[in-house]
Amino acid sequence: NDKPHTFASNLCPTPKAATLNQRHNSDNNGDCIIIIFTRDKNKMPYTASRYLTVLASFAVVLEVFFFMMADYHIASKSKNQRRGGGAFLPSPEEYSSSSSSSRRRFRLRRRQQQQKSIREDTQKYKKYTPDYSKFNTSLPPVLRASSPGSLPSLPEANRIPQNVLLARNFTEHYSNWTHTVDPPTLFVYNPSIVPLFPLSSSSSTQSVSDEEMMMKPQYLSTFRLSSIHSCGFDTYEFWKHPIDYVGLALLDDDLNIATTLDNDDSLDIIVDINANLRMIFQRPRLKFQDVRLFILHDRVFMSSGPYLIPICITVDGIGTTTGESLPISSPAICKNNNPNDNHQLQELPALYRKNNRLRLFVSGDAIVMKDTEGKNFQFFHINVPYINADNVATNKIMMEYWPQGPRVVHDVGYEIAKVDSKEDKNKYKQQKEVVPVMRMNEITSDFTPNPISKVARSLDSSLTEFIKRDRSSACCVQIGKEYYEDLIVSLPHAATELKVLDSVLLGISHSKSRSRMASSQGHRYNYLSRLYAFSTVEPYQLVARSGLFCFGFPNEKDTKRNDIIGNGFNEFTKGKKLEINWKSHDCPNVHFVVSMIEKESDKSKLIVSYGVNDCVPRFLEMSKRHAMIHLLFSNETAA
Repeated sequence: NDKPHTFASNLCPTPKAATLNQRHNSDNNGDCIIIIFTRDKNKMPYTASRYLTVLASFAVVLEVFFFMMADYHIASKSKNQRRGGGAFLPSPEEYSSSSSSSRRRFRLRRRQQQQKSIREDTQKYKKYTPDYSKFNTSLPPVLRASSPGSLPSLPEANRIPQNVLLARNFTEHYSNWTHTVDPPTLFVYNPSIVPLFPLSSSSSTQSVSDEEMMMKPQYLSTFRLSSIHSCGFDTYEFWKHPIDYVGLALLDDDLNIATTLDNDDSLDIIVDINANLRMIFQRPRLKFQDVRLFILHDRVFMSSGPYLIPICITVDGIGTTTGESLPISSPAICKNNNPNDNHQLQELPALYRKNNRLRLFVSGDAIVMKDTEGKNFQFFHINVPYINADNVATNKIMMEYWPQGPRVVHDVGYEIAKVDSKEDKNKYKQQKEVVPVMRMNEITSDFTPNPISKVARSLDSSLTEFIKRDRSSACCVQIGKEYYEDLIVSLPHAATELKVLDSVLLGISHSKSRSRMASSQGHRYNYLSRLYAFSTVEPYQLVARSGLFCFGFPNEKDTKRNDIIGNGFNEFTKGKKLEINWKSHDCPNVHFVVSMIEKESDKSKLIVSYGVNDCVPRFLEMSKRHAMIHLLFSNETAA
């Protein structure tokens, strides 16, 4: 033919002419795509291969078109995708307006995405080699992390408004604040954690579906709520009138605050811990700040300073979708099904909102340790049975007084056995057991091993402004020999104790600068942590210590996507980095470890909880294997 043949897609009303050399001419303005193919009579004739080429090119352009449209749709519907997942999660508005079943599906999808991410991280860090040359790179790999941001039960009046946080105009906002009129601004940090079902975690999954099992609470956690903070902006008048409360929350397996299955109500409360305990125990000077949780003799205790107090909780609406209570026993759950009729329990009522789904009670006598020095005491079980006051064989309970230099522990099992409540409720206010520390059996050991790595030893020795005697942070988790047996074979020095033991107890200690250290952001205290392991047999001697390191900042992947305030604090507090000798490190200058436990759904992993710059809480997971590599690795050790 004398006329050229033209093929044009009918995606647009008016095709645009094109030559053979412009066989793909697209006009992508978001509305349509134009595809023109022409053949001039002087050019070579069509063949089967050219037809296939044309069709393939058309398919490629269509694929690009659909990809661009899909990308636009995802960006407009969910700008904050979850890590490791291809499917987007709903916006906060869509989530709040959806049904309970839809919200459970959203949470299930989020968990599946996080599990995929964990598998990828595990593969990435399968061969872990510590780098002790920097504080922020020597810590064991983080497999997963969670930062609740704030507590849902904290009223908006006690938070920094979102617009103030994002604009950072704190001075203007607090210029007229007075403590006699305005509500205090409270910050959430320094979390502690214990398992809800430590004896038989598998039994907690009975009588529920797989979907509900993933969302069921697995942990009990406390948080410090305080007007005192170190977030990175100036402190104002409210800081001069300190207030300390305690937040209590149930966490799911992903370490996010759990919700009821029937109406998605968050399972958290805030209590005025000091006002209530002073009234119950008639101790006007009692002061709780950083609360730690321990499970001792199948009971949950909270500890702060010299006090150790047994507690229990009641929970409704998390067993099944019908709103039933937990169908499983737990050391944290009050034994009496109706605490209102049990005069042995004293409730610590919730502030701000009446959430009867979760209630907190004091369940027995307080132990007050007299003549103590310090405040970060740790309690742990030793698998050595002894006969208690009721002629029942039970394991020993030890209190770690000093983790090193020298190491000091006390046997407190007999004292803890005496905390059962009296039957006469009128005598409840007199229930306190004052225990002089000197009265308890003291066990000491002088051996304090240096870090195995020469680089770690050198870095430690350069920290002349830090206190040399570490204080306890979190203790303890039993680590079986299978996690480190291959490591001790090639240690560069004799490791007789490690070779003989079938397991060790692993803990975390911390060191603090003696005084405020100079930095580009002014003079301030700095904190560092280390891992240590000790023998399971008396005198519980140290067998290994790591070098000092720092845990990191939270990030947007840690925090629930609809917590704008939490994400804002996470970003803001990153301005306060660790700075030593004018060298900055990518971690907070203050990280305060509070707890370390086994992960209930995977016993090969550890959960560590800590506060970041007295501003935000964080939970992270790391493997036992990585922790032991970090502790025992040297240039001569094969990891």
